[in-house]
Amino acid sequence: MAIVFYELAFHFNPHYAEACNNLGVIYKDRDNLDKAVECYQLALSIKPNFSQSLNNLGVVYTVQGKMDAAANMIEKAIIANPTYAEAYNNLGVLYRDAGNILLAIEAYEQCLKIDPDSRNAGQNRLLAMNYVNEGNDDKLFETHRLVT
Repeated sequence: MAIVFYELAFHFNPHYAEACNNLGVIYKDRDNLDKAVECYQLALSIKPNFSQSLNNLGVVYTVQGKMDAAANMIEKAIIANPTYAEAYNNLGVLYRDAGNILLAIEAYEQCLKIDPDSRNAGQNRLLAMNYVNEGNDDKLFETHRLVT
């Protein structure tokens, strides 16, 4: 039903980038990644620096294994909106998936500076620290204490 409402909103206002972005979110949640990409790209053709669509497109590219394109989109989202905490978390996920744990932790920490209550970034940071702080239990325990 939400798809119909967003499509109607876009039909009556073809410059409504937010409707395209929200359609993309619905399609992504339904695992229709090609349609999600199409919606995010349409939103960006209307509003090129729309940080949510840039970030969301980067997330889909990450899921599709298109790491360079994903990094490019998420970095553009951060440039468009430097206080967009979730984009930093998603950049951390991208770095983690690419095997760069130290950069992932930096991205999670940047997210937490902007949004200290981000449970995703807090948990992601804690999990990542398990890989870089082997043998340094005190730092790992302190991080765990801060997250919970």
